[in-house]
Order: sequence, then structure tokens, then C-alpha cells
Amino acid sequence: MLSASCIVRVATPLDAAQFASIVARGFEETRAFPIPSSALSETVAETCAALERDSGLLAVRDGVACGCMRVSVPPGCARLDQASLDAPPAQQARSGVTVQFSRLAVIPEARGQGVATALLAALSSYAHAIGAEMICMSARSQQPDNRPFWARRGFVVTGYSERYGIPDMVTHMQRRLSYGAEPTEPK
Repeated sequence: MLSASCIVRVATPLDAAQFASIVARGFEETRAFPIPSSALSETVAETCAALERDSGLLAVRDGVACGCMRVSVPPGCARLDQASLDAPPAQQARSGVTVQFSRLAVIPEARGQGVATALLAALSSYAHAIGAEMICMSARSQQPDNRPFWARRGFVVTGYSERYGIPDMVTHMQRRLSYGAEPTEPK
């Protein structure tokens, strides 16, 4: 059992093995699906390359890495780093700037303890610091239906897309950001 304190920090390529392990554990239940998540076959080298190309966040509780998310840095925006997580929010949104995240995973024993919410709060801080208009994400539609989780955090479904020949395999969601007040995360 993990305690309540959770620290979120920027993941670096040096965290690739830990990051890949969390993703594999977080997506393990998809192994039972007719088409398991591609996250299960992602190698440490592929994770390292993704963290070099984009960025990521790592949640640590009591010294145990328990959650992560991959973050795509918008073109022309400051790279996600520890300083950008603590930067003050921009005064207003910059038209067209969107932060995309993927591979959000929480190890099974840490679920329901606010890890995903802590990761999303850190991502929101970064998005507000660079003046992003919205945060976007995509998830497998049959992953235990996590749409209610995202809806409680202000995300709305914007559409579905095909993957593996299944027309609505991927659910696309987004949350518009507001400015003029400190960013807050819905619970």
C-alpha cells in the first residue's frame, strides 16, 4: 500500500526502463482483450526515444515510481522541464496551442489514490504556463471504460477513430483550459 503523498517530476530518458515497466503494469489487463494494447510490446529503447523526442511525467510515492504519462510538447513551445511545472500561468491562451498526452498508466496497487489526478495537475500546470488552449488525449474505447474518469476531470469526447479494423477503437477527448485564475483540477 502506498501512502497519500505523491510527487510528480519530469521523466528523462534515464527513466525509460522505469517508465516502460509502469506502462506495462498499467496496461496489463488489456492482455485479456482480443487485441491487447500496443503498450505491452513497447521496448525500453522505444520508450527512451519517445522521452527524448517528446517528454513525460513520472509520479513517485514513498520512493516508488507508481504512475507516468507521455507528453507531446507543442511546436514552438518551451520543453517540459521541472521549471515549467512551477511557472506561473500565462495571462491568456495562445490560439492553436494544444498539449497532447498518452500512455498514462498507474500501477494496480496505486490506483484510486490520486496518482492520475496528480499527473494531470502537473500537466495542467505546464499547459497553463505555455498558454495552451486545450489538453487532448486518446484512449482505447474498450479499456475498462475510463470515459467517466476523464469526464469528471472536464474532458469531453470529440470523436472516435478506427484502429485494427475496429471503427470506434479509439476515443478522442479534450479539455479546454481557462485563464485568469490559478489552474485547478477537478476531482
